[in-house]
Amino acid sequence: MSGMGGTTDSGITLGGDSCTVLQSGTWTVTGEAWGMGDNPMDGDVTMNEDDCNFTFSNWDMVMDDLPSGGALDGADVVLDGLNSYWASCTGEANDEHNVAGTCADDGAEFVMTFKE
Repeated sequence: MSGMGGTTDSGITLGGDSCTVLQSGTWTVTGEAWGMGDNPMDGDVTMNEDDCNFTFSNWDMVMDDLPSGGALDGADVVLDGLNSYWASCTGEANDEHNVAGTCADDGAEFVMTFKE
C-alpha cells in the first residue's frame, strides 16, 4: 500500500509521491530515544494514507515530550512532536509493521513494532 508524501506538525515536508502505509492500531516502541531504558511502551498509531502522516495517542505510560506522530516519504520516516528533538529522529519503515531509526541529536535508537 502507498499514499502521497507528508508534512509533519512542525512543518517538515516529505515530498515523495508515495509512502509505506503503516498499519493503524497498537504499536510497541522500544529503544533509548523513548527514554524508557529496556522497558517497552505501547501507544496507538493512526495512519493518514492520503498525506502519509501518522499520529500517536493513548500511550500506556504518562511521560512528558513524547512524539505526536510523524511523516513518511517512501519508506523514510521522520518523527515529530512539540519537542524539536523528535524532528532529528529518522528511520525506515521496513514494512507496514516495523520501523527503526536513530535520532541525530544524541544517536539514540528507536524501534516501532505493530502489536495489534
